[in-house]
Formats: sequence, structure tokens, C-alpha cells
Amino acid sequence: MTVGKPYAALAIIQHQWDTDHLDVWVIFRHPMDQDLKPPLAKWLCEADGVPKDTSASVWQDQWTLLLTVDNVNSLPNETTLEYDGPDINLKTTWGKQWEPWGPILSLNIPYGWEDIIVVDTTNRRVGINGPPTTSTFEVISADFSDRIEIFHDNTDAHIRWSDGFLILQTTEGTNTSSYLDIRGKGYAGGVIFVRGQDDDEYLRLSNSVGTSRITSAGTNPVNLSLQRYADVPIVMFIDATDGETEELQIYGFRSGDEKRHLDVAVGINAADQVTFFGLSNYRFSGNIKPTGSVSSGTSTNSTGPGTQDAVDVAGINTLFLDCSANAVIIGGFINGINGQILHISRLCATANNATLEHNEGGGNQDIFLHAGADETLIGEYGGWTLACNGSNWYDLSHSKHV
Repeated sequence: MTVGKPYAALAIIQHQWDTDHLDVWVIFRHPMDQDLKPPLAKWLCEADGVPKDTSASVWQDQWTLLLTVDNVNSLPNETTLEYDGPDINLKTTWGKQWEPWGPILSLNIPYGWEDIIVVDTTNRRVGINGPPTTSTFEVISADFSDRIEIFHDNTDAHIRWSDGFLILQTTEGTNTSSYLDIRGKGYAGGVIFVRGQDDDEYLRLSNSVGTSRITSAGTNPVNLSLQRYADVPIVMFIDATDGETEELQIYGFRSGDEKRHLDVAVGINAADQVTFFGLSNYRFSGNIKPTGSVSSGTSTNSTGPGTQDAVDVAGINTLFLDCSANAVIIGGFINGINGQILHISRLCATANNATLEHNEGGGNQDIFLHAGADETLIGEYGGWTLACNGSNWYDLSHSKHV
């Protein structure tokens, strides 16, 4: 129903709500002078009986004037517009001033998304496909049974969902990988925490300054289990190419000792060979039962003719003496370990001497021979077998040449 003059009765009022204001269209029956607009105070709009201020007016064409009505934070049930005229700045193209009218009921023009995008202006929340409940942004499932929630508690950002998996998948192309890229800021790296049922223990995946880490930590972590089920092998360095012999490093720090590590590598010292290195001692609690040949470290010594009191035998079980050019005389060793066995073998039968000196006293690991004197091989093959107690070497051979 309209109140006013005949010209006013020919005006149609429509509106749309948008977030915090109304867009109100005044549609005139006659063409209007677009060079003029009445003062904004002439437009009296009420939303659900509450007066609202008109902040702007713009001609859309000679028939339609668009008004912006502020401070409308939700779609009102009823909107009315009154023109407090007449005014010389609102008239037809032939100069007739538009007459005043009382409140005209405005027709709501829905966007078509009010039932899909639901805004809770009181609690500042938005819901997609239904009203939000507790979170800032919520996406409700098609049957309204489940939802995704996104919010911030002023400390941390949260994403929660009520059922099923959170699936991240690209829709690009046909056979396209999906990537999840987590980054730090500045010198800090990306970190992922996977927590247990009480949040006290967690798996931490991180990368910073070129080092990637996988850590089981928290209040009472039990273990870090790799490939729990015996379905497939654990594979490392499978894409190694020529010259790439990376190692597996295992660290330990015994009380009162120092941090040490065992390194395991394939092909680092020789082809078709696995190498354990980094420590001075290796202990096996069970029996060692090789199915192939067993080899140990070897070295060849041809230094002479002076006495050598510090021949390095670290990792060596067989020492060859090459006397082809000069005599080789040994008065002691270094780096022997408790329980190490050393076989010494002469490689030639030249006239040059091959000599071990008994209890030389050179300040290193001395040699104690069974006859209590120096022993020499002259122009013949042969050798000695010695055992180390960590401090000195002791004769086991009882050589027939003595």
C-alpha cells in the first residue's frame, strides 16, 4: 500500500541485503532528471521498524535510483521507504517535482544464497549450507550431519572435522601429484606434530638449516617404529648412482664416555663390500657364522733398514713384510686393541733381514717373543703370530726358525 500523490503511487521499492547494509532501488514510472538528486535526509528507511541512515544515492538510469542504507547487519523481515518531499532536486524530465509519500513496503530480492551462506552477525560466524554453531567458519555436509570448522583461539589456528578423513587432492590434469608444502619463516623451518590419544607423546617431523629430522618425543615416548608390519623391506639409498656411497650413522653416548658413532656403508672402501667403521671395538653377543669367506684388514711394510717402533696396525690382522729392497726391523706397534690377532708374513727369501725386536721399550706397544730375544728371518719365508692385550703384543707362534 502506498501513501501520497499519484506520482508517488507509481514508484516501486525493492532491496537486497549485503553483509552490513541494504541496497534499495527506487523504480519510477516516469523518466527522471538524472542531473539532480534530493538530499539523503529526504529518504526515510526503516528495517524491522528501526530507522536507518541513507549514506549514498546513485542514478542507475532515468528510471532507477539506487540508495545505500547503512547499519543493517542481517536480512530484515520488513523494510519500508518513505520520501519526505517534495524537493526541487527530484523531478521528472519535464520538470514536475515528485510528490512525497509515506512508508512503502519494499520487496526483497534474494541473491539466492541466503540459505547457503548463513551469517551469524551476533557471534561473527559464517556457515556454508547451514547455520554455524561454534566456529568462525563452518562448511556443513550435504545431509547436514557433519561439518568442517575453521577458527582461531587467539593463540593457534584450528581446522576440525566431525567425521571421515581430511583429504588433500589436486584436480589438475590427469596424472598429477598433490603437494603439501609447510614452510617456516626466516631461518626457521617447517614442522609437523602427530600426537597420540592424550597429546602427551608425539612424532615430530621437521626441517631446518639443511637437516631433516624424524623424532619420537613427549612425556613418555616408547619407541619409533619403522615399518611395523613385515610386508615390505626398509630401503635406503636405492637411487644411488655411480660414486654415491652414503652411510648410515648410529650414535651413542655411554655414561662417562664420549659421543661415538657407528657408520655402515656399502662400497665405500671397496666394490661389493659392506663397511662398519667409526669405532675401535665391535661386540657380537651371539655366534658369528659366516657362509662365505672371511677376510680382514691387511697391510704391507717395506720400510727400512732402521728400526720401526710405531707400526700402525689399527684394523690390521695380516702384516706382510717386503724385504726385497732392504731389511725390515720392527720394535713395536701402535693402535692395537685388546684381543687383536696379528699374523706377520715375510713375502720374499732375499738376504735382507726380517726382524722382530723383543721388548724394545720404545714407549709404544712392545713385542714379547717366547724365547725372550730378538728373532730374525734371513733368506727364507716364514712369520709370526702375535696377540695384543691392549698394551703390548705377545708371541703365539713358537717359530721353528728360533
